[in-house]
Amino acid sequence: MKRNIEIEVVPTAQELAEAFCELDADAMAVFFDWVGEYSNNWELSLAMQLQMVCDSGCKNTQASNVMRAIGEYA
Repeated sequence: MKRNIEIEVVPTAQELAEAFCELDADAMAVFFDWVGEYSNNWELSLAMQLQMVCDSGCKNTQASNVMRAIGEYA
């Protein structure tokens, strides 16, 4: 007997970061294009979300450095 079972898998932030870091430059560019596309549907702006990340108690120095580097190169 065969059964098909659907499950929902929600990746963790760590798993998403690992997947992002495995992308090459072209794939990262496409990734950011999709972030832009999906964030257009948010009630609040991407800029407001980034501000909330900055205000988050979960953000540490390494997170700040990554966000700063992305901003400087953008």
